[in-house]
Amino acid sequence: MTLSLCSGLIHAQTAKVWPKNAKGNGVTYGADVKLTLFKIQDVDQMNGKFEALGMDLVRIPIIAPWGSGDNRYATIKDYADNARGHQLDIFASIANTNGVFKSNGELDDAHNGHKFPNWMKCTDAGGTLSCTNDENGYYGVKLPKYKSYLNIVVHDKLGGADYLGPWNEDAAGLKDYQQLDIGIPMVGAELWSLEKSAAKMLEVKSAISVGGAHNYDDDKADGLLNSYQWWADFYEAGGRWFTESTRFSISTANGIGQILPAIAEGMSKIIVYQTAPRILWYNGGKNTDRYDALKTLIDHSKDLGAACEVETNHGDFPIAAFKEGNDLLLHLCNLSETSQTMFINLKQSMLVDMNGEEVIAFGGGVDNVSYGNNGKQIKVKLAPQTYAMVKTKNLREENLRVLISKEAQRSSYIAPNPVIGKQLCLFDAEDINPNTDLQIISLTGVRQPFNILQGEGNAIKLDISSITPGAYLLILQKEGKTVKQRFLVQ
Repeated sequence: MTLSLCSGLIHAQTAKVWPKNAKGNGVTYGADVKLTLFKIQDVDQMNGKFEALGMDLVRIPIIAPWGSGDNRYATIKDYADNARGHQLDIFASIANTNGVFKSNGELDDAHNGHKFPNWMKCTDAGGTLSCTNDENGYYGVKLPKYKSYLNIVVHDKLGGADYLGPWNEDAAGLKDYQQLDIGIPMVGAELWSLEKSAAKMLEVKSAISVGGAHNYDDDKADGLLNSYQWWADFYEAGGRWFTESTRFSISTANGIGQILPAIAEGMSKIIVYQTAPRILWYNGGKNTDRYDALKTLIDHSKDLGAACEVETNHGDFPIAAFKEGNDLLLHLCNLSETSQTMFINLKQSMLVDMNGEEVIAFGGGVDNVSYGNNGKQIKVKLAPQTYAMVKTKNLREENLRVLISKEAQRSSYIAPNPVIGKQLCLFDAEDINPNTDLQIISLTGVRQPFNILQGEGNAIKLDISSITPGAYLLILQKEGKTVKQRFLVQ
């Protein structure tokens, strides 16, 4: 912390990083081709590109309106066999489709109960099957019938899978998972709403192996900012995967920006929805800069262990951070339409070198990187719609010291005596609590009073106007350390 004059303060977007605090145990990445698999022109090239990206999983479709004997499952199996050859795990998932191909060759959408055919449903749901109450599942799906279908399709038609997703954006309950156990680890609850996912996870977690969630709540007011708390709640409930990141449909920066809160709160798997064609075209070519941006994120997050705890003050400026050896890696986005400077304040008395940073940026770009507070603050000016990876050097704990200055302010009248109205300014003040961490004492050991004034920006002013002229000690006690600094009041 620094004590100095209260002047020259700058207001900007702010974020905080606690480098010593870990979130999760590391992150990996996966691809999704549920609705677009049949459009891929070169399967081997596509799966090779997924592998080159650093992905280790691909999500393929189970298409309920197709019977278990449908010959088109052979195409899906060929794809899965090739993916295994590229070290990709297979996540076989019910797809939100009616099984009909659109004119562009992609599978048509069908959500909720519309993706299940009547021959799989109970009569009270408009289906053809008689069901007991126990057999009657979500949307009126007859659970034993659905289980039999999954057994044949996954084990026989697809040659098995590493993970099974029997529900997709469906608020299925505990029995809906329990009765669909076919010996493959299940992923759930995969709600559309991230905000509601923690509660659903607690309901079904005993029947599933992996907790996954989508996040379509990020388009609400403050939705992306609130996503940090929603992902934290989901993690606390046992959730670990972000199974459908979707915002690459908007832009590169939005695609990365939606992912960062999930990484920051400990999610261990990020699956990019419709990786073909949103990241790679169907012919295997790169979709604008999205491939390179995603690869930058993966290369500078995967295999680095837990994320660092972070906080941001605005949803347009998401952040995630990792330690790589002695370096601090910052993933930052500016999703706004104006250039903005992000002030990233390092907590826990940590700092970095004030030069030598590496920057990789996509979209509008990075205009400038500078530093403040002796390396405890990193200032990054981001152009609109930008994703940037900033690698700062030599992350370390500062040698705790306190620099003190004083400001003698004369009142509007002339007085012969020493004037009052002196102030000390505490920069980076969120690190300390002046009521508990600071003391001012005279050289004879008498504690001196001070008042906490309204701060400006990231500073808090201490009013020492009631202290008489003389020599004093400021004592700072923080994180088990004590620093004493002598100063004069005149």
